[in-house]
Amino acid sequence: MSLSHSGQSNRGWTRGRGRRATPSFAPSFHPSVVEDTSTAPKRDILDGLIVTSAVATLHVPISIPDHASTDVEIRNLECIASYDWLESKVPTILVPSSPPEWMGDPQLPLTLDPDVRTQVLNHNQYRLPGPASAILPVIKAADAMNKAVDWPSVDFVVNRNSLSKLLRWIRGSSRKDDGGWHDFRIDLELVGDKTVVFIRWEARDREASTGRSYGLNFEQATTSPAKGCERGTTGHHRILKYDLLGMTFVVRSQVDACLPPESANPETGGESVAFAQPAVDDLAASISNLKLVNSDTTATTPPSPPTAPPSAASPYLLRVIRAGREVPQNAIIELTSRSAYWLREMRWGDIYPGLYLTQTPHFYIGLHSRGTFSEVQKRTLTDKQFIAHKQEVDVSLRKLGEVLEAIQRIAVEHGREKHLSLVCVAGELKVYESVSTESCLPEDTRRRFETPKPM
Repeated sequence: MSLSHSGQSNRGWTRGRGRRATPSFAPSFHPSVVEDTSTAPKRDILDGLIVTSAVATLHVPISIPDHASTDVEIRNLECIASYDWLESKVPTILVPSSPPEWMGDPQLPLTLDPDVRTQVLNHNQYRLPGPASAILPVIKAADAMNKAVDWPSVDFVVNRNSLSKLLRWIRGSSRKDDGGWHDFRIDLELVGDKTVVFIRWEARDREASTGRSYGLNFEQATTSPAKGCERGTTGHHRILKYDLLGMTFVVRSQVDACLPPESANPETGGESVAFAQPAVDDLAASISNLKLVNSDTTATTPPSPPTAPPSAASPYLLRVIRAGREVPQNAIIELTSRSAYWLREMRWGDIYPGLYLTQTPHFYIGLHSRGTFSEVQKRTLTDKQFIAHKQEVDVSLRKLGEVLEAIQRIAVEHGREKHLSLVCVAGELKVYESVSTESCLPEDTRRRFETPKPM
């Protein structure tokens, strides 16, 4: 999931997403990609909305008032959950799972084929169709990891992708090079008294690679699956909880890789916590009915979205299998590949907000010339390239805080029964009411977000 706030081309800056079963320097089947997009027609951005009149029109704040919500320092950071989706017929997550592990600097030069496959854009929606994908895996994973979360205190449950889109709009970067616009939609639901859940919306579930990027194959060549996460996983998700801008956030993002356990520094991020691994036979028994795709073999047909058995509760059916280890925050890595020719045009100010909002400490750049990699540059969140842009990013974050407060007020005013959507078309951001009233959570789980009534 790349956080790019510029409407201009990234010129060779590409990201890889997903998981592989074995490290390989040649392309092999990747569970997060499919072969064809012909069955993924583009959806209309206004589909399912009442568009006769907008509920509200939001504007980028011109100035920021001086009050507590302007605090742009992340405080009280904790990882409350992590998981991987399993390639299965029944929606299933592996908890806490683990990101692929960085194998160390590859032997250079290293020549890779370009990415020519089709990538799943939103694994959560693809594996668990419907609004439940926005939050149910987060709660299930946190519960499985025995994390005590004060859900009524949370203001927003959001993914980094949605924050990226709002920041791009705030920074005035909604225009494309070809004159078009970076239009977007984010569905909203109020759960509890004040918590707003952001539900990611994409026009397509899958997107074809251009054949000019190398991010997926670079990731595959430089990482290996963690113990217990070798088969059938399709991308690692990490969920952070923290205070920012005077509000409490639960932020989900997809993680590319992590340092192996022996490389993490406990002084800057805590020790990893290994979960008891099920015996091989027990794990096999647990997933025997899930019909996992063996990612060691090349697929001739694309994986299909999971099909839940007929049931009134099927929108909320989600199975959990425990395996993997908790990874300390200081071990998280974001990977990217870039043409060495365009390195000087790297837009550090566009990259920094995404790393900051997920507190990702390591940023590795594979530099290549037409697929031949000659160097891996390693940056950290505190490098001068990022810090040089901190002041301008802080201004954008303060404006984001004002916009989020307005969104929360609108959601609370309309109550839990009415669902809303943010729609940005041609740079204009409006709020519409949705026709659907399907909730992202079953009623008993929604009650966990309500403030307890005094006795």
